[in-house]
Amino acid sequence: MSRQVEDFLVMKMALGQDNAADAQQRRELLVKALGRRNMNAHFKEEATRLAEEIDSCPAKEVRDYRVLEELYQQLYFHADTAKFMANATALDAAMLHLDLYYWQSKLRYAAEMKARELLMNVRYSIISLDEVLEKTSSPALHEDHPKIAMYHQLIKLYENRTDEAGFRKLTDLFLNGFPGLSPTDQRWLLQHLINLGASFRRHNFPIQPEMLALYKKAIEADILLVNQRMTDGAFTNIVLLAMSCRQYDWAHTFMREFSPFLEESMRLPVLAVAESNLYYHQGKLEDAQNALIPEVFTLPHYDIQARSMLLKIALDRFLAEGKDYDFLMAHTRAFEKYIKAKFMSAEKKTAMLHFIRFARKLAKIKFTKVHLSQKKKRVLRQKLESLRPIVLENWLADRMELL
Repeated sequence: MSRQVEDFLVMKMALGQDNAADAQQRRELLVKALGRRNMNAHFKEEATRLAEEIDSCPAKEVRDYRVLEELYQQLYFHADTAKFMANATALDAAMLHLDLYYWQSKLRYAAEMKARELLMNVRYSIISLDEVLEKTSSPALHEDHPKIAMYHQLIKLYENRTDEAGFRKLTDLFLNGFPGLSPTDQRWLLQHLINLGASFRRHNFPIQPEMLALYKKAIEADILLVNQRMTDGAFTNIVLLAMSCRQYDWAHTFMREFSPFLEESMRLPVLAVAESNLYYHQGKLEDAQNALIPEVFTLPHYDIQARSMLLKIALDRFLAEGKDYDFLMAHTRAFEKYIKAKFMSAEKKTAMLHFIRFARKLAKIKFTKVHLSQKKKRVLRQKLESLRPIVLENWLADRMELL
């Protein structure tokens, strides 16, 4: 037996001793080694088998396309490969997978940039993005490469954050294709959908069930926690979504099971905000207000939530009992000044200011009028719809009916 064959067999036996990722990388090295050692039969067999195995994966990693391009490149440019033939399948395959590698990489980076534009009020000039979107718009391509389809639709949603049907379609595509995604893509796509969902909710699209389903999928797949820790933002979002879906028992169970994973310094105020929301949705206004402990107002993000909750409690109490009008007016004026001075995206700031001002308008109408006619309510409803984006539009519309 020649030394080359012995080396080949030793390397092949070693493949079974590592995990899947390590084994694949060793097989890639094996193919390269065989191609350089003039072992053409073994080289073509191993290269073709590895390419077929990688190509059979339904949701390939970005690296998989790069590996496939290299494998087909080696097959085509190997010294024993006939170049002067009408068909050059290896060359065609190398070019295709190079394109797929570039397209998925470009869409991934573009998604991150679009997310930063949404969250941080920055702007990027993304070269050739329109061309990539055009190249990746084919339904046939989407069927063969579902992850590219997900990132393609993700970019389109970032560019058109009023496409409610598109959001639902991408959510279904993500949840259905979830088992075939890597943990990395599961986390990244989940976070993108959550970011977009928050934006859609500011436009008051009724997507709370879809958002809660995304979080439940993360819990089911055990990817909600990172290093056995949960961010306070994720914890609060999940509780609020459960409230809006009236899943109070589920929310209570979630709070009990996952609050130990919050950062210890944040646990008390975060739980206070969650409990306040739980009481409020159950109609217990006094308990909801008492749950807002002083520590909540020391944290900028939760300060906004606590001020919003106080506004909701005060307006509900005034509409129902005629109490606390002066407090309500003073609170809305102070809240408005706070939001104006707060650093946040222009869209979010506008949505918050519209909410505060319209709530104050409802209180003033209630204070000056005993009853509002249906005609005037219709005019007021049109005014509310014209203020989009606005947070809690449905909540404000419900309070309008109490006038």
